[in-house]
Amino acid sequence: MASDRRYALKETSLTSGEWDARKRSLLAMWLFLASLAMFFVSSVVLYLVARYVLVDKAQPVHLPWQFWLSTAVLLLGGYSANRAVDLVRRERQEDFRAYFTTATCLGFIFCAIQTFGMMKLLDAHFAIEQAGRSPLNGILFVMIFLHAVHFIVGLSIQVYVNVRAFQGRYDHEYYQGVRLSAIYWRFLDIVWLVMLATFWFTS
Repeated sequence: MASDRRYALKETSLTSGEWDARKRSLLAMWLFLASLAMFFVSSVVLYLVARYVLVDKAQPVHLPWQFWLSTAVLLLGGYSANRAVDLVRRERQEDFRAYFTTATCLGFIFCAIQTFGMMKLLDAHFAIEQAGRSPLNGILFVMIFLHAVHFIVGLSIQVYVNVRAFQGRYDHEYYQGVRLSAIYWRFLDIVWLVMLATFWFTS
């Protein structure tokens, strides 16, 4: 309770310029995510069109088990990142760093598991291509690869924020980097779940 009161008092001490800077960075993040959302929605629509236009030639898509495991890792990492935001707002520095570092480590684990899954998917694509069937696995691979690229970009930022966290750069008064990182992670959670559901129901 005491830490919450200190948080409320110090929040009111921020200058209007600092508030404007935070609002601008948050607005920029939402605009960036909106553009990415349109890109991924277009990709899903393209996949659905290819799936149903080539329905007679399409080879069933079998998702490697690594993608299901990586989904659990991704969601757990998203929870850890969001929990870290709540903890830094309450000035619980040790817990905040522990949760944020956990999220970062889970991000690397997600990338490793996804790499193995994409290798299996690519092998399946080449086998289908040699058999003269419709290469839907290739489209699926490209979409997952693009998601992975955006995730790696976000993970790089996550590492940067993580380093600054251990340098004592964030507290209950200033934690914008932590907040934006968690928002980006939630966005990639949603995108991945939509993609996975699409692939599953059209397989």
